[in-house]
Amino acid sequence: TVSNKNSFSNTFQNILTDSLDKVNDKQINADHITNNFIKGEDVEVHEMILSMEEAKMSLQLAIQVRNKVVEAIQELNRMQL
Repeated sequence: TVSNKNSFSNTFQNILTDSLDKVNDKQINADHITNNFIKGEDVEVHEMILSMEEAKMSLQLAIQVRNKVVEAIQELNRMQL
C-alpha cells in the first residue's frame, strides 16, 4: 500500500541521513584534531592518525554502499516488467 511505501521511504531516508551525518561528524572531528595537532595543542600523534583513519574508512564504506545502491537501481532498470 501507499502508506507502507511512504513509511519504508521515510525509514530508509532517515537511516541514510543519520549514517551520512555520522560520516560527516567523523570527518569534522578528524579535521578538528588535526588542526589542534598542527597548532601544537595537546594532541597525541596516534589519536590524530586514528581519527583520520576512522574518518577515511567511514567515507570509503559510504562510497561502497552508494555504489551498491546504484548497481541495484541499474539492475532494477534493466529488468523487464
